[in-house]
Amino acid sequence: MATSGKTDKSPHEQEIKFFAKVLLPLIDQYFKNHSLYFLSSPSKNLSSSGYASNKEKEMVTSLFCKLAALVRHRISLFGSDSATMVSCLHILAHTLDTRTVMKSGSELVKAGLRTFFENAAEDLEKTLENLKLGKFTHSRSQMKGVSQNINYTTVALLPILTALFQHITQHHFGVDLLLDDVQASCYRILTSLYSLGTGKNIYVERQLPALGECLATLAGAMPVAFLEPHLNIHNPCSVFNTKTPRERAS
Repeated sequence: MATSGKTDKSPHEQEIKFFAKVLLPLIDQYFKNHSLYFLSSPSKNLSSSGYASNKEKEMVTSLFCKLAALVRHRISLFGSDSATMVSCLHILAHTLDTRTVMKSGSELVKAGLRTFFENAAEDLEKTLENLKLGKFTHSRSQMKGVSQNINYTTVALLPILTALFQHITQHHFGVDLLLDDVQASCYRILTSLYSLGTGKNIYVERQLPALGECLATLAGAMPVAFLEPHLNIHNPCSVFNTKTPRERAS
């Protein structure tokens, strides 16, 4: 019996293809066209179609956190479609009403946001460590874990963080979101971005524009004067006033 020469895709591969080719473009276009609906509120209606309920805003935030976690752990699964996934997260980042979520959202959703920032800080620190140890090369013998970390940071994490910090700055969400544990993670992110940007290697030279843009947007989003640490005592938003040194280090 003759065969077509094509092998049937497994159900798992079909699900991934459906997700990448159908669901992601759907999510992308839906939230691109209705972002103002999810950012509107009874006191600030930005959309002609009304405003989202607090529950809807929680669902969007949860979707963002879950997709971000998926990209973090399985970016290699999407291959050439990874750009579509990052674009989708970029759109979602500009749709989040983190002020409402942090003020009245469920603890589970707020924990998801805290985890996102904590993971971002951890991944950037890991990237910095790999580069300092000289583990980043262009050879085929480069360790898989190192390669995935570098690839994820370059392709996904930096663009997503930049989009999110731009959004936070535009809507002045920093005073509600970038506090306590999230602010501590942002200090770690800031330190890693600066250290990466001042490093001397091929990777940094190619990524300087992306690193600089991400660092700049973070600086704009932070609700504290982090370049003047002696003034932290006057800022009630500063993690240096809300947490002990031991809590900040944990």
